Amino acid sequence: MKISAVVLTYNCEDTIERALQSLDFADEIIVVDSGSKDRTVQIAEHLGCRVFLNPWPGYAEQKQFGVDKTNYDWIFVLDSDEEVSKELRKWLTSLKTSNQIKADGYAFKRVMFIEKERIDVIWRNEFRIRLFRKKSGTFVGKDPHERIVVSGVVKKVPLEIYHFSYQGLVDQVRKLTNHAKTWAETNERISCLSSIVRLFVSPISRFTKMFLIRFGFALGIRGFILCVNEAYYAFLKYAILIWNKRLKNDRSA
Repeated sequence: MKISAVVLTYNCEDTIERALQSLDFADEIIVVDSGSKDRTVQIAEHLGCRVFLNPWPGYAEQKQFGVDKTNYDWIFVLDSDEEVSKELRKWLTSLKTSNQIKADGYAFKRVMFIEKERIDVIWRNEFRIRLFRKKSGTFVGKDPHERIVVSGVVKKVPLEIYHFSYQGLVDQVRKLTNHAKTWAETNERISCLSSIVRLFVSPISRFTKMFLIRFGFALGIRGFILCVNEAYYAFLKYAILIWNKRLKNDRSA
């Protein structure tokens, strides 16, 4: 069994080295860069990765572009702000030589870090498919929430991938705002009436889920702030969608 790793990059010189070094179990690493202006590409090339430049077509399309460049039948996908834990790296190395592969895809636990602090609530028990047979896996969904769907057996493995998504509160707000804008642009078909209803319901639902059900309250005031930001994201994506529709209607009138 040989594994090809695929990583998407764009201006991530602060995190890419850590991500790539955690892929030492892979037999090749494919980096797909969408036009970085910093040292991202140089770092990837220095670490021996095969780097391809491709203008940004969307998450699913860009990841599929990377998969199409791979040489092996098993694919491992990692984001540029993530790191494979030592325990998972050891498990993957063992899997490659075990000859006991009984699944077509594997989902691993993703753990959030904010300012290098591990957060075990709010985003708790989040499993993502990251390893799959090339012939069995496809990328589906709209930006920014694409996902991998595997045709066949998928097993959950309680070993961890570390996600260094937010460098602080301001960074969380910035990224959630960008995600909301992207989401609104790719979900224009949702009706205005439905969007207005969700504009009120979705933020309340998201805050309740993050703060109460997923124990955000355990972090005290910090947890409250983080969960309010998550609710703000739920509000903002429908607000932008409604705003864009109104502007479009005004221009066509």
